[in-house]
Amino acid sequence: MRAEGKEIQQEQSYVAGDAIYCIYHAASADLIREHAERSNGVATEITEITTLINHNTSMVS
Repeated sequence: MRAEGKEIQQEQSYVAGDAIYCIYHAASADLIREHAERSNGVATEITEITTLINHNTSMVS
């Protein structure tokens, strides 16, 4: 999708129990839905991350 000029990049994925949680940098939630559809995945919930807490220093960034 990035080759098409779309602003989306997968950063990290986590497996918890029987679920997978993926972290993306994306210009919109619609791009994440499009990515899920193209990859035959499911995006049941999209939540914007507004704050990152660095546990090494307890600093909020």
